[in-house]
Formats: sequence, structure tokens, C-alpha cells
Amino acid sequence: MRKRFELPFIGSVPISELEIPTKSRDELPPVLLALKTIYCNSDYHRRMFDIIEPVVMRGNSQKGREGMTVWEVIVLSVVRLTLNTNYDRLLWIANSDTYLRQLMGIAVKNDYGFTTEGKQYSLTALKENIGLLDLETIEQVNTLVLEVGQDYLKKKTKKLLGSKPTVML
Repeated sequence: MRKRFELPFIGSVPISELEIPTKSRDELPPVLLALKTIYCNSDYHRRMFDIIEPVVMRGNSQKGREGMTVWEVIVLSVVRLTLNTNYDRLLWIANSDTYLRQLMGIAVKNDYGFTTEGKQYSLTALKENIGLLDLETIEQVNTLVLEVGQDYLKKKTKKLLGSKPTVML
């Protein structure tokens, strides 16, 4: 049975307390901040799961073996589309990026500050789960992520952009 997300376990960093470094020119940190906001804000959270769950579940909520949670599918699909990358690079990021793994709730920090491995993904698992999303669903997710991302923009930047949406994905 597919779950929305795994409950926090001993040693895991709560997603609401996750500190994502913002002093980077890479595309990933702003996206991770937007995803963290989606997870922590009940309105965004509900809207995102309302978009993704029907597509991922498709009436099979009681079937199948344990695999990726709906939250993991959301995070990995948004990251893939934002970086405009292939599944091989996504596999590398999903299995090695500490902040991404903590955001998905699968990395554990021990008492010494080191992160243990936790769950590892396979290429097939990524393709089969993220491949469930159709174009319409991706556009709805994009719209929501843009809405969250624009909350981070400063007032001057909002004036410069006017009402034009900025594409993050």
C-alpha cells in the first residue's frame, strides 16, 4: 500500500527544521525551499497531494508492495523537471544529495553529525513511479511550485516581473 509519507523515525531531522543552504547559485536549493514550504504549509500541502495522489494511486491504494511514498514521488519529479535532467542523474542525486534525502525524510543523522545511508533507489523504481505523472499533472504541479516560489520574491522583483509567471520547472 502506498503511503503519503513515512512518519519521522528516531534520528531523522524533521522536515520543518531542515536548514537548506541558500548561498548557492545552483538551481536545486530554491526548489528544495519551495518543496519544504509545500510540506510545512497545510494549504500548499493539501493542494499538492490533491494533484498527485489520484494520479499515483489510480485506484490501487490497497495493492502492491512498499516502495516510494507519494511525497518522494513529488520531490523527485519536481527536482527532475526543475533540473531538466535524465533519470540517471536523478538517481545519483536521489541516492547522494543529503539535503534532498532529508527533505524526503529518508536520511538519518547520528549523534556525531554524520548522515547514514538509509533507503537507496533503483533506476527502475524512479522510472516507474515518476513516469506515472502525465503532462496535465506536471503543469498543475508547476503552477503550484511557481506560486510558492513567488512568495520568496522581494517586492522589487515582483514589480519588475509584473504579473508574468516565472517558470521554475
